[in-house]
Amino acid sequence: MARYTLVLLCVIATLAVAGCGGVLGTSGSGGGGSETTPSNAPALIGLAPSTVSVGASTTTIIAYGSNFEPGATLEWNGTALTTTCVGTNILIPTSCTSATTALTASVPATDFTAAGTAKVTVSNPNPGGGTSSSINFTITPAPVGNTWIRAVAGITAPNNIVWDNAHGKLYTSVASTDPVVPNTIVAIDPVAGTAAAPVAAGNNPDLLSISSDASYLWAGLDGDNTVQRFLLPGLTKDISFSLPLDWSNNPQQAVALQSAPVSPHTIALIAGHWGWSPAGDGVYVYDDATQRPTFVPGWGAGGGPMIDWMQWGADDSTIYGDQYTTLDGGGIATMNVTSSGVSLTNYKGEGLNPTISQYEKSNGVLYSYGGAYDPARLTQVGQFDLPETGAEACTADPTLNRYYCVTTYSTDGTDVTYFELWVFDLKTYALVNRTFFGTSTQGQGSSSVTGRPSNLVRWGKTGLALTTYSASYYGNGGVFLIDGAAINPNAAPDVSSGASSGSYAWLSSLSPDSTTTTSGEVTVTIKGTGFSPDSTACWNCSYIQFQLLPTTYVSSTQLNVTLPVAALPTEPLEISVFDQGANLFSSNALTFTVLPSSGNTQITPLNLCGLAMAWDANSQLLYVGTADYDGAYPNSVVAVDGNSGTIAKTQNVAPEPIFLSDSANGQYLYVAYAGATNLTQLALPGLNTTATGVLNNSQGGPWVPGDMKSAPVDPHTVAVTLIKPGWDPQALGGVVIFDDGVARPDFAPGWTGGQTVPALFDTLAWSSSDQLLASAPNEASGPLYELQVNPSGVACLNQGTATFNSGGAEIHSDFGTGFIYSDDGNVADPTTGAIVGNYQASGLVAADSSLNRVFILGQTSAQANSNNFTIESFDEKTFAPVSSITLNNLSGSPIELVRWGTSGLAVLTSGGLPDVYENASGMLYLVKDSTFVSNLQPATAIPAAKQELVQHRWKRLSKREMLTLAHQVARNRSTCCGLNELPKN
Repeated sequence: MARYTLVLLCVIATLAVAGCGGVLGTSGSGGGGSETTPSNAPALIGLAPSTVSVGASTTTIIAYGSNFEPGATLEWNGTALTTTCVGTNILIPTSCTSATTALTASVPATDFTAAGTAKVTVSNPNPGGGTSSSINFTITPAPVGNTWIRAVAGITAPNNIVWDNAHGKLYTSVASTDPVVPNTIVAIDPVAGTAAAPVAAGNNPDLLSISSDASYLWAGLDGDNTVQRFLLPGLTKDISFSLPLDWSNNPQQAVALQSAPVSPHTIALIAGHWGWSPAGDGVYVYDDATQRPTFVPGWGAGGGPMIDWMQWGADDSTIYGDQYTTLDGGGIATMNVTSSGVSLTNYKGEGLNPTISQYEKSNGVLYSYGGAYDPARLTQVGQFDLPETGAEACTADPTLNRYYCVTTYSTDGTDVTYFELWVFDLKTYALVNRTFFGTSTQGQGSSSVTGRPSNLVRWGKTGLALTTYSASYYGNGGVFLIDGAAINPNAAPDVSSGASSGSYAWLSSLSPDSTTTTSGEVTVTIKGTGFSPDSTACWNCSYIQFQLLPTTYVSSTQLNVTLPVAALPTEPLEISVFDQGANLFSSNALTFTVLPSSGNTQITPLNLCGLAMAWDANSQLLYVGTADYDGAYPNSVVAVDGNSGTIAKTQNVAPEPIFLSDSANGQYLYVAYAGATNLTQLALPGLNTTATGVLNNSQGGPWVPGDMKSAPVDPHTVAVTLIKPGWDPQALGGVVIFDDGVARPDFAPGWTGGQTVPALFDTLAWSSSDQLLASAPNEASGPLYELQVNPSGVACLNQGTATFNSGGAEIHSDFGTGFIYSDDGNVADPTTGAIVGNYQASGLVAADSSLNRVFILGQTSAQANSNNFTIESFDEKTFAPVSSITLNNLSGSPIELVRWGTSGLAVLTSGGLPDVYENASGMLYLVKDSTFVSNLQPATAIPAAKQELVQHRWKRLSKREMLTLAHQVARNRSTCCGLNELPKN
């Protein structure tokens, strides 16, 4: 018989009697009882969880309380249960002593067969024993998801699918390999979930496209090397035509097929061969069955470019295309369409890799495998953070402001494939919903979707239609209809039947998100989405060990949680939410911090998954660029009031704002991104966009930013290094100067860019003037470079002879001294390139000449391999150490240090880049200490004994690593599979 384990954790404050004693909080109030309460009766704070669903199986339940004695027993509706003592790790039994902190008891699963409540109490043994007040334990009806999946019977080898909104039908082409309805076009009623009688189409119908007026359905017949047109809605055969022969007179297939956005009689296609490399061998335009004479020839003997996919633009005059044969695709091809045919206008934007795209007329953006591209400006404008491995089929719907992807992935070291629907905000690129369909192990499992995803289309008010193909580890292919709140939560579902699926919860905030060690008991409000009565907060949890917290369900967007702080460890608590009915953890976690109760240093922790910071003295605000996985403010610039620790303003920006720089006079904030190839100029303090620039140099682009720093005098000027993530070295694009988003023509070339000595321009810092700029490598150790800036651009003047910067370190300016400061402790004069001193310490550096101080965050030898760090201050001129403070139990690893206000330092931490099965917590720590952050303490105050200086002893996730990982994920998706495995558009 399945059984439930209940665990009662005792909170020890003072030992008043023999056994587990002390007082913390009050007795439980979940259902209240009328029991008498002797002075030594146990007290319960709350059960965790206090709810399970009908039919639930074995779980671990914790009840927090106090005054438990050895021999205490758990009672379920007044009946004593066999009880065992355990330690703080609730999975490990221990002997009952006065230090006993938990009790476990088994509850028969037969008690969870019907909805209702049970009263849970604990009794201490006689003599003098007593019984606690009761807490209600609720058994709720079995949960029902709000998204449903239905498989369309009789189709296992679909090639393509389209939605006919005018007639309310889906049409799917069925391959010649289908065992039941091969070589047919099948109309599907998505509301009824049924397929009409199949219509014979020809040999292996593949790509489909509906005309602009929904009067025609075009189909590529791969086996016949033709295109067939059908009349809608009856699917009556109309005209057909054969595709051109290739340069060797071989028959070809339609490897891309798109009807024109305006004329219903016009269709564009790429003739080529599935499985060849490259697949495409020419772009053609037809009117009905007549080919326009001008075409774009294919690559190779045809003398044309590699173009494997194509997509019409906003009207019938433009076609876009690219290739997916090589990793560093040629960019985006723009083709002009006239009455005489199609011709290549340009093929630029090297490094952009859209494949099998969808063009949205409403915003002029191409969406492809999670990437978003502006084909007019030839730049990447955004990126949806999908799993790196696996496969997906995606579609955008601007009317709902959503981007949908049915995605699959496998966790490390397993052969289990997870099937999920991921939904993103189309404008902010933030994940707004994850729905779990199930799993497959070597093609067999519980998933309501099987097969490898190939095509996804929107239909109806709340519907998606998915086609998959049979593949190892994925199962059999088919057509699947998905309907419900995950697609559109603001409309009633078209259909509410089929396999029910639940969504992951998402945490946006904890309030409060910190307390002191002496606070005793704290009630925390969790805000988010996707909560259910089965949701229970959990700290530092995994499927291996559940450490649940007393939780009250308020609504689908709020939970209230009781934290008995004295019973918890002093290290940060990563709080997630576990849904027992769905057996799912929340997609993210937030950090609750237990702070020291006293000390001169005031620390304010904020749950911000930040990538970069900049302090603006004019507005007296600290600006933080947040990642797309931030709980409350994804892909935003967040203005923080350091004194109050509150959020003053937020502004959504492009994905992954990884570089921030405050301009001279605090007029602008410049932002560069890991998920876009643009830079943005935001006016302060309003954060409205005043200019956007594409990261090009005069020889092309776009590129990814390696670093960005605004000029010390002119607020309109900013310098950027341009890199290519994943290459070795990455610093290939050089240094470019931008004025209000416009690049100056002359740039300093990157590695092997033609200069006498190849330069690695990675990290940047200005001198105290707009005419002199310094750069250094951070991919490896290297010298300091001196660059001259003029109205035409920038040029490299000199290279230092000594190693100035170690691998991974950044460099920083102090306009007061005009010197350049490295994270490895070196200081250099940019006018000579000479090293003028070293602090004999390394870590994260923040220099402030107004205080005559340099602050370095690092670790002592005793702090190595821990989450404890020290910030040391140094006399900026004499390089002598002055003072230090210790920061214990930080969540994540420090990635940036910034000076703010009169006495503040800000530390940004990161838990690493997230994946689908592991959270990446990030924190902003506001440190305020008027004694430490001061110029009042002279260097002579240092004790005579030699002080150990901090060093960079932890594994820091550098911005270069973040950029590389983010763009490598995008590259892996755009070239996700072999050519034969690419989904067809």
